[in-house]
Amino acid sequence: YMASTEWQTFKPRDRDNRRGVLEACFDEPVRPGAAERIGDCPLGHLTPAIVRVLRDRKIKAGLPAAANNRLKYISALFAWGIEAGHIDRNPA
Repeated sequence: YMASTEWQTFKPRDRDNRRGVLEACFDEPVRPGAAERIGDCPLGHLTPAIVRVLRDRKIKAGLPAAANNRLKYISALFAWGIEAGHIDRNPA
Protein backbone atom coordinates (compact mmCIF):
# COMPACT_ATOMS: atom_id res chain seq x y z
CA TYR A 1 0.00 0.00 0.00
CA MET A 2 2.74 2.43 0.96
CA ALA A 3 4.49 1.82 -2.37
CA SER A 4 1.31 2.43 -4.36
CA THR A 5 0.47 5.32 -6.64
CA GLU A 6 -2.46 6.12 -4.37
CA TRP A 7 -0.14 6.47 -1.38
CA GLN A 8 2.06 8.87 -3.34
CA THR A 9 -0.90 11.21 -3.89
CA PHE A 10 -0.93 12.08 -0.18
CA LYS A 11 1.10 15.04 1.00
CA PRO A 12 4.30 13.98 2.82
CA ARG A 13 2.90 15.06 6.20
CA ASP A 14 -0.27 13.05 5.58
CA ARG A 15 1.75 10.01 4.51
CA ASP A 16 3.81 10.23 7.70
CA ASN A 17 0.67 10.51 9.81
CA ARG A 18 -1.08 7.60 8.09
CA ARG A 19 2.05 5.45 8.28
CA GLY A 20 2.38 6.17 12.00
CA VAL A 21 -1.26 5.32 12.71
CA LEU A 22 -1.18 2.10 10.69
CA GLU A 23 2.14 0.96 12.13
CA ALA A 24 0.91 1.69 15.66
CA CYS A 25 -2.24 -0.36 15.00
CA PHE A 26 -0.32 -3.33 13.70
CA ASP A 27 2.15 -3.14 16.60
CA GLU A 28 -0.62 -3.53 19.20
CA PRO A 29 -1.02 -6.87 20.98
CA VAL A 30 -3.89 -9.08 19.87
CA ARG A 31 -5.08 -8.99 23.47
CA PRO A 32 -3.69 -7.36 26.60
CA GLY A 33 -0.42 -8.96 27.63
CA ALA A 34 -0.08 -11.07 24.49
CA ALA A 35 3.27 -11.30 22.70
CA GLU A 36 1.57 -11.72 19.31
CA ARG A 37 0.92 -8.43 17.56
CA ILE A 38 -2.01 -7.62 15.30
CA GLY A 39 0.48 -7.09 12.48
CA ASP A 40 1.68 -10.69 12.87
CA CYS A 41 -1.69 -11.93 11.62
CA PRO A 42 -2.26 -12.37 7.89
CA LEU A 43 -4.40 -9.54 6.51
CA GLY A 44 -7.13 -12.03 5.70
CA HIS A 45 -7.47 -12.79 9.43
CA LEU A 46 -8.21 -9.21 10.41
CA THR A 47 -11.89 -9.19 11.28
CA PRO A 48 -14.36 -6.42 12.04
CA ALA A 49 -14.02 -7.43 15.71
CA ILE A 50 -10.28 -6.74 15.66
CA VAL A 51 -10.86 -3.38 13.97
CA ARG A 52 -13.40 -2.54 16.69
CA VAL A 53 -10.83 -3.42 19.37
CA LEU A 54 -8.33 -1.06 17.75
CA ARG A 55 -10.96 1.69 17.63
CA ASP A 56 -12.20 1.07 21.15
CA ARG A 57 -8.72 1.20 22.65
CA LYS A 58 -8.43 4.83 21.51
CA ILE A 59 -11.96 5.67 22.62
CA LYS A 60 -11.25 4.25 26.09
CA ALA A 61 -8.08 6.35 26.17
CA GLY A 62 -10.24 9.45 25.61
CA LEU A 63 -9.01 9.94 22.05
CA PRO A 64 -12.08 9.77 19.79
CA ALA A 65 -10.37 11.59 16.90
CA ALA A 66 -7.55 9.03 16.99
CA ALA A 67 -10.16 6.25 16.98
CA ASN A 68 -11.76 7.79 13.90
CA ASN A 69 -8.38 8.07 12.16
CA ARG A 70 -7.69 4.42 12.83
CA LEU A 71 -10.94 3.41 11.16
CA LYS A 72 -10.41 5.77 8.24
CA TYR A 73 -6.84 4.68 7.53
CA ILE A 74 -7.49 0.96 7.99
CA SER A 75 -10.50 1.23 5.70
CA ALA A 76 -8.41 2.99 3.04
CA LEU A 77 -5.72 0.30 3.34
CA PHE A 78 -8.24 -2.48 2.79
CA ALA A 79 -10.05 -0.61 0.00
CA TRP A 80 -6.71 -0.40 -1.80
CA GLY A 81 -6.06 -4.09 -1.10
CA ILE A 82 -9.40 -5.05 -2.65
CA GLU A 83 -8.78 -2.91 -5.72
CA ALA A 84 -5.27 -4.33 -6.10
CA GLY A 85 -6.58 -7.90 -5.79
CA HIS A 86 -4.73 -8.75 -2.57
CA ILE A 87 -7.82 -9.33 -0.41
CA ASP A 88 -11.56 -9.70 -0.95
CA ARG A 89 -13.14 -7.83 1.96
CA ASN A 90 -12.79 -4.71 4.06
CA PRO A 91 -13.24 -5.45 7.78
CA ALA A 92 -13.38 -1.76 8.64
